[in-house]
Amino acid sequence: GDEGSIKLLGETLQSDLNSLAIATNDEQRESLSGRPGRIRRILSVLGYSRNASAVVWLTVAVSFFSEHPDIAEHFDQIPLAEALIQYEEKTRQLLAAQIAKGNFAYIRAFKSNGHFHPYYIPAVHKMLLSPDATAWTAHQGVTYLWNVGTPAAVDVLRDAHTKGIHQEDARTWMLICGALAALGDDRGLVDAFDGLAEVFAATQGPTDKQDLK
Repeated sequence: GDEGSIKLLGETLQSDLNSLAIATNDEQRESLSGRPGRIRRILSVLGYSRNASAVVWLTVAVSFFSEHPDIAEHFDQIPLAEALIQYEEKTRQLLAAQIAKGNFAYIRAFKSNGHFHPYYIPAVHKMLLSPDATAWTAHQGVTYLWNVGTPAAVDVLRDAHTKGIHQEDARTWMLICGALAALGDDRGLVDAFDGLAEVFAATQGPTDKQDLK
């Protein structure tokens, strides 16, 4: 898009962001009031406009959600992350910072777009070690590392395994073990086998006649 169109979209985006608020219904359920749908559409248009001026407005959106975590919690930021990926040469540091913070939308956007650049390995490592990262966010990070598959990515997987990152979450732990095994580290194979054995045992009914009583 031309500069005038980008400016108009950006100003509309900023106005719509500032109008967002948390609304609570009679059942005490929270939701966003304002125009979240239009915001997502504007973010997508800015991303695919291929106009470098859009980065300024996308950065405004990142700052807004960082300053308003309560609103960010109710807003799907994947369109914002996907838009920033379109300008990766200019936004790598910003993307990495959001991944390191454990922002699920950003690591998910990379997976959805099949985008596995090794630049983000340190950010994913920091995210995995953060006590604030959810098991599902960590799961996306491990998937990223597995797809990157470089020695540096394997080192992070080994560190996650050694520290028992999210070992309490069977799905994430099995993914760490499976990734290591697939990338040639036998420790992952052993633990993956043990994990499958535990799952299998837990799903079996009683087989001994005494157990059936």
